[in-house]
This record gives sequence, C-alpha cells and structure tokens, in this order.
Amino acid sequence: MFVKPVKGRTVRHPETMRLLNEQGEEVLRTSFWLSCLKVGDVEEAEKPSAKPLLHSVTPPEKPPKSPEKLIPSEQTKKNEV
Repeated sequence: MFVKPVKGRTVRHPETMRLLNEQGEEVLRTSFWLSCLKVGDVEEAEKPSAKPLLHSVTPPEKPPKSPEKLIPSEQTKKNEV
C-alpha cells in the first residue's frame, strides 16, 4: 500500500527507523502501518505517476574512421598493403 505521513507528523519505518518520505512510499500492509492509519499518523495516497519524457535523446552516430585520422601504425600497415 502507498502511504504518506499526515501533515505535521513524522513516522519512522519500524525495521530501519528511517523517516517515511513526506511524498509517500510503498510499504507492506502490516499491523504497524494499519495501526498508523487507524490513529491518523499516515494516510493512504495515490502513487505519483512517473513523469513522461518530453522527448527521447539518441546519441549521434560516430562517423567512420577516415585515413587521415588513423594512428601511425595503421597508416604504415595500409601503405604496405
């Protein structure tokens, strides 16, 4: 279930003692979280949807190696052939 702390409250995860994120988190439906719901420390919330990408970025294609850009050992081998 997805829960977030009620405004003005802080709630710790019982296993890690880490604070529950203010925007909410997915947690297991255990007696601890159900108790937090019952006393009003947390509220069930909708999962925020992932933001859609505005556009996809594709890396530019690498141009093929030209003879001028070959390293010296490759130029020597090319001249010998």
